[in-house]
Amino acid sequence: MNRRHLLHLAAAAAFQSNALDRVRAATSAAGARTPEEIAVDEDFWSEIRAAFSIDRNIINFNNGYASPSPRPVQDAMRRYLEYTDMGPYHTMVAVLEKQIEAVRRRLAQYAGCDAEELAITRNASESLENAQYGIDLKPGDEVITTDQDYPRMLTTYAQRERREGIVLKTISFPVPPPSIDDFLIFDLSPG
Repeated sequence: MNRRHLLHLAAAAAFQSNALDRVRAATSAAGARTPEEIAVDEDFWSEIRAAFSIDRNIINFNNGYASPSPRPVQDAMRRYLEYTDMGPYHTMVAVLEKQIEAVRRRLAQYAGCDAEELAITRNASESLENAQYGIDLKPGDEVITTDQDYPRMLTTYAQRERREGIVLKTISFPVPPPSIDDFLIFDLSPG
């Protein structure tokens, strides 16, 4: 699978109705050009941008933390909210909870693991936070990170520091670093 094929699949799943046609046209126009050539093609990126329902006055550089949902996801969320609001308790207990377990089993099968090894969370941040809380740390144990770490990860360790008495050590370095030699690389393995 190449990037062009992956872009087509992502577009089919995520973009608004006419956006897929626009992305297909832009991708076809890309032809055999190099990524460097496509990177500077404003017409190409204008078509890709038009595939998203975003405020045209905003340039969103943060697709990890604050990525807007594509229109089909927004529409599905609205439909499920309306459906749930019609009979909140019944819908939650008799319908949605059962669906969550069915989805979890299908995801586990797809991932090739036991369903008991898989948890559904609301987002990647919650998943990482769960992993951080799952690390067995005792009072006085040290966690070393950088001030470049994801803010929620830093606050999670800071909370463990206050509650559990672990020691959080945060190192800083200039961004961008003057050179790779400015990083201290050390080996923590025994011996």
